[in-house]
Amino acid sequence: MPTINPGNDGIFKVDNAASWDAARDATSATVSTTANHVLKIATATGPYDIYRSMQAYDTSGISITPASATLKMRGSGFNVNNNIIIMKVNAGATGASGAAFVDGDFDQIDWSTAYSAEITINTTTWQRNVFNSITLNSTALSDMRSLSEFKLAIVTITDYNDDGTAASTKSGPGWNSLANTNASRRPYIDYTEGTAGYGNNVNGVASANIGKVDGVATADIEKINGV
Repeated sequence: MPTINPGNDGIFKVDNAASWDAARDATSATVSTTANHVLKIATATGPYDIYRSMQAYDTSGISITPASATLKMRGSGFNVNNNIIIMKVNAGATGASGAAFVDGDFDQIDWSTAYSAEITINTTTWQRNVFNSITLNSTALSDMRSLSEFKLAIVTITDYNDDGTAASTKSGPGWNSLANTNASRRPYIDYTEGTAGYGNNVNGVASANIGKVDGVATADIEKINGV
C-alpha cells in the first residue's frame, strides 16, 4: 500500500477575537509549524478563538484514482473534545508541498467540499501515542488523481457549521505534526492504488498491437472498403 507524506503543514490560530464572526471570517491568522497541532474553539461568552490545521501533499505521481485512502495522524495531548472534519483547501493557498503555509491561508478553505465525514472525537475514538485513521471520501480520491497539489484542512465541526453559540472552550484533538523530530510520528496518507478503466488487452488484443485491426496496419485503415 503506497504512502505519501505532506511536504508542509501548519497550525493556524485566531485568539481573542471580539466576536465569533470576527474569528471565523478572519482573512489571516498566526500560522506556525510546531511539533504538535491541537485544535481549539472558544465560543459564545468570548473572547473567541478558532484554530485550524492544513497539510499539503505532492500527488503529481498519482495518475489513477485511488481505490481508497486514509489520513493517518498520531494522537497527542489529553483534550479531545472537538469533533472534526477534513476539508479541501483552495488551490490558491500559498502553502503547498514545496512552499510553507502563510497567515493568509487561514481563509483558503473550500467550505463546499468535504474530504471526509464528521469524525467523532473522544477518549475512545482518538488515541494518544498511536496513529488514528480518517477515511477520505470519493471527492478526495478524485482530487488526489486530478491535482498535483493535494491540500487539506483539519477543522472542528463547530467551525464547519459556523456555530458560535455554544458557551464553551474545547481543545483537541492533538497530533504529531511534520515538525516532530521523530519522522516515524509524522502524519501521512496511505492509499490503495486504483485500476484503469480497462486493461492493456481489448478482446485479447495487446495494447501494443491496437494499431492493427484484424491484421490491417494502421497506415492501411484508410484503404478499407476502397477508401
